[in-house]
Amino acid sequence: RACWASSIKALGQVLHLLQDTAQPQHVRNDRHNPTSGSWWKDNFATSQSRRTYEVWTNYRATLGEISSPSGEEDSFKAFFATQASVPPIQSGNYPKPMFFKAIEFFTTRASDADFRDRRGLADFTNRNVYSEGSIFSNAYNSPPFTPANPGLSFIERPLGSSTLFGTLSVFDVLWDRNDSVQPGFVDPPLQAFGGKIPLLRRSIWTGLPLAGDEGDIITLDQYSVHADLLIPRAISYGAGLIDYFFRGRLEVNSATAPLGVVGVVDQGVPHTVDAEGYPRRSDGRIFGFEKVRLALRNVSEAIIESGPAAPALAQTSCNGVLVAVARYHRNSCYQPDLSGQRVQQYTPAPPLLIDEPACSVGVQRTDFQEIAVSAPLNVASVADLPGGVGVDDSVLPVDKVFDFGADPIPINATDLFIQVVYRGVLGAEPDGIAVGTLDVREPSFVATYNGSDFRWDGANWVPGVVGTTGTTRGVDFLHVCAGAPSKLIYRRAEFGQTALVFPATGAVPIAPGVVRLGILFTEPASPTSNRVLRHQPTMEPAPSAAPRISTTRGNRRQASKETVAPSILAAPIHCAENGVPATGDYWCNDPILERRGQRFGDIAQPIYYSPVGGNDANIDVDAVPLPDFSGLRMQELGENRFDQEAIPVPCPSQPARTPEQAALLQQLVELQEAALERGIPLAP
Repeated sequence: RACWASSIKALGQVLHLLQDTAQPQHVRNDRHNPTSGSWWKDNFATSQSRRTYEVWTNYRATLGEISSPSGEEDSFKAFFATQASVPPIQSGNYPKPMFFKAIEFFTTRASDADFRDRRGLADFTNRNVYSEGSIFSNAYNSPPFTPANPGLSFIERPLGSSTLFGTLSVFDVLWDRNDSVQPGFVDPPLQAFGGKIPLLRRSIWTGLPLAGDEGDIITLDQYSVHADLLIPRAISYGAGLIDYFFRGRLEVNSATAPLGVVGVVDQGVPHTVDAEGYPRRSDGRIFGFEKVRLALRNVSEAIIESGPAAPALAQTSCNGVLVAVARYHRNSCYQPDLSGQRVQQYTPAPPLLIDEPACSVGVQRTDFQEIAVSAPLNVASVADLPGGVGVDDSVLPVDKVFDFGADPIPINATDLFIQVVYRGVLGAEPDGIAVGTLDVREPSFVATYNGSDFRWDGANWVPGVVGTTGTTRGVDFLHVCAGAPSKLIYRRAEFGQTALVFPATGAVPIAPGVVRLGILFTEPASPTSNRVLRHQPTMEPAPSAAPRISTTRGNRRQASKETVAPSILAAPIHCAENGVPATGDYWCNDPILERRGQRFGDIAQPIYYSPVGGNDANIDVDAVPLPDFSGLRMQELGENRFDQEAIPVPCPSQPARTPEQAALLQQLVELQEAALERGIPLAP
């Protein structure tokens, strides 16, 4: 927060400096410092007339307030009171400029040799307007340093008459505005002067013997025109610099986009929750997601410089680094057995009753945001982060794996966003920044369990008998895959043991083997599409139980405000379908299914074996309620292939008696996955 605050403060200070160049004295070396009450400092003070421009402009902006050193307020008020009216400041509508480099908003002297062609705000102010102490100054070529310059126009303005001299007049001195950025722009305050700038007022006595040089002054009316000419440019140049600072944009999506998976963790790994609600491994480290896969491309818009026609400059990136930053709150009720989750009772719809967890802290969400930061990735060339010309679908994103091993994203993260920050060369800027954000679904718990404790005999669920072939089967290998076409994310196959075990004695298994994953999904492609998971068992000897395909839209656990009260959810509202509620005191957490007394998470997918007719497709394993299990046997030694593979590999085909059977089965499963991913229901 301190770094963010100091960054924005620094940007504000640079904007202040830029907008200060719209004050003529700041760019014409014209001191306007006041008295200070110290005798030695007062020797360096300037006259009160040198301070009139800023005080008058503030007076106009504040509608009558004086901002000047102590002791001068009364004299300034008396002076300003002589004016018939105080014209309000004009903000104008000057077009917002854009440049290749930040310094060019100030000056383009490095690229434009002729001062008349320079396009910065300081350039415009310096060459178009006098200040009180730089009238006809030979330090500058523009406006002219001699009244004899043919670019100046002298318009006689009558002021009155006297008995001795007759009609009295002064001269308004006008100057052709020089705007190299928008030559055709119409400045409203100049319309009364034929599009010229009223620089100063000159007495008719100026230059005559004994008249001295006191006849050249800038009047309050002319100061008003100068401010109304320069302030609109200060606003637009400042807005352009803000856009320049924030121009770097990254597009962030899940790597291998159809997969829809950003991170995977084996939730069955032993862990506890400490007194502050942090999940901890046995070694004390945060338990959570240690690898995040993202697809990136640089969608920063190419810059077309303001001024004369110039080619667009792509905002390409190289010689930099990428880091991923996870922003999150935490579910303070989380427990390793998921007893801290909100659950949906197993009852036919409606009413889909929802149970709140018994949680000693009283709320389910921490009230402060935390971050986790990945290890950096180098960006050596444009190929490492392609793009730089806006959204261009011909530029393909690149997959990146971010390592959060030193700072994991907790398994109980809520309100989760992942930002990717690039710092390095961006276009012509040697040290630029580009940022992209991905709103991911919060950890969804996906369980696969050994459901071979019961078998379907065609009419009823019948308890299996351990050791009886064809009634109770062990799952020797398990693959969990995601996407359509699916990619392998998890494999459970320990040498000498079955992947999903069950007790060796007893008529009804009491503690089925379970693999439970925490998965970070991205938003599905459309309101009707899904994220698809394949739970693929292998049983030896063949045949194996049929692969189980499940769908989810992912869990959304996000609050609509930062502080959430204990009474959060009183009715079964599904936020994934209906969006975040408008009510203020609400944490949008899709309820978790509870089947057979087990809190498995968003998907509880059984692996079961049905030898009847070889037709598994017509069987809904939870078509009717089944007896509760009295416990679980969590499997904790699986392979997180999502983290291990450099590139996700296709989901392996299930073994069959012949290669032809294996190929046909794989094609059938892939067709089912593609249909479900698109939200197309399968015929029974």
